[in-house]
Amino acid sequence: HSKNRHLHSDVDLALVARQTPGFSGAQLSNLMNEAAIRTMCRRDVSTTMNDINDALERVTVGLSRTSHNIPSDVRERIAIHEAGHAVVGSVLDTFDDVVRVTIAPRTSGAGGLTAFVTNESRGTEGLFTHDYLSAKLCVLLAGRAAEAYMLGRETISVGSGNDIQRAKSIAEQMVVEWGMGSGLFPSRDARDAVMRDRVDREMEALVDDAYTSALSIVGSRRSAILTLTRHLLDTSDTVDGDTVRRILRDASS
Repeated sequence: HSKNRHLHSDVDLALVARQTPGFSGAQLSNLMNEAAIRTMCRRDVSTTMNDINDALERVTVGLSRTSHNIPSDVRERIAIHEAGHAVVGSVLDTFDDVVRVTIAPRTSGAGGLTAFVTNESRGTEGLFTHDYLSAKLCVLLAGRAAEAYMLGRETISVGSGNDIQRAKSIAEQMVVEWGMGSGLFPSRDARDAVMRDRVDREMEALVDDAYTSALSIVGSRRSAILTLTRHLLDTSDTVDGDTVRRILRDASS
C-alpha cells in the first residue's frame, strides 16, 4: 500500500505495521491515502512519519483540533492525565513502548491520546501474560492516578470514565475467561449469586492493585510527569515517544 508513493527517509514501515495490528488491506490503503492528503496539505511531495501518525489518529480517533481554545486549567488537566499514561507505561518493563502523546482534542470527543506500539516480544497472537495484562490495567488507570496525585483526589474529573470501563472489562476477562484470579472460573453464571459476588471481588482486587501501583509510580516519577506536562502545554500539543523516554532519563539522572 506504500508502493508508488514518495516516502520521506524518516518513515519506518515496520513501526507503522506494529501500530496497526489487525488492520485490513482496505484500512491500510485508507491510512496511506489519508497520509497523502496530509502531505498535500503541507504542499510537499514526500510523506513523512508525522503524516502517517496524524493519519492513523484521524482514522482511529477522529480529526484533531487545537487545544488552545480550551480553558487553561482544563488543558493542564488533560496534559497531566496523558502524561500519567505515558510515564507509567514507559516505566513498566512488561508493557509496550509509547510512540506519541497528544492533548489535541478529537472530533470523536477524546480530550487527548497516548499511543503505544505493540511490542511483539511481549505477546504473540494475543497470548498475553498476567504480568502484561496487569501492566495494561495500571496504564489505563494512570491518567486517573496522575490527576488524583498532582491535582488532589477531591478534584478528579470524569475524564477517566472510559479508561475505568476498559480496565473493568479486561479485569473481568482475566477472571472469567482466562482464570487469572485466585481460582479458575469457567463461566460467569448469572444465576449463581455466590459465584457472581466472587467474580466481582476478584475483579475489584485486580483493578485496585493496578490503581495502587499507578499511584505509586506517579508519586515516584512526579518530576518527569511535570516536565512532560510542560512540554505538552508549551509545544504544539504533541510529543513523540523518544521525548518521553529522554525526560524519564533526565529525571532519573
